[in-house]
Amino acid sequence: MQYFVYGRDRPGGFGLKVNLTEEHWAFMDGYADALIARGPTLTEDGEETTGSLHIVDLPDVAAARSFAYDEPYYRAGVFGEILLCRFDKRVGTTMWDFTSAVEGSRRYLVLTQDEPRPVESPYPDHVRRPARPHRRHPPRPRSPRRST
Repeated sequence: MQYFVYGRDRPGGFGLKVNLTEEHWAFMDGYADALIARGPTLTEDGEETTGSLHIVDLPDVAAARSFAYDEPYYRAGVFGEILLCRFDKRVGTTMWDFTSAVEGSRRYLVLTQDEPRPVESPYPDHVRRPARPHRRHPPRPRSPRRST
């Protein structure tokens, strides 16, 4: 079964995370065959991490919990929280199948766990599509009933 594991960094934990990098990598080496994707989430300027993301294929939820909670960053208190979810990889590749980044591509993973709130669109008005009213289709003509 595949699991999405995200450890969100505790504020001010970046220095501790840097100090634990070797322990973290040694731990991850034990899961090398199970990892589908992994990597840090970053601040906008890319200078510091905001968390660690892993997509891992493990036998069951107990193994996934062990992966998440035995991880050196978590044990040392780097993460303020862990998000552990079942995952379904629907493409036949892993991150290691891609040899280079797409030029000019900026990809984002959006995880929201706070309360919903209105957000201004970053796109100009001419890019937004107006909401389409729900169209009701006319009823389909029924075929005449045959008497037997």
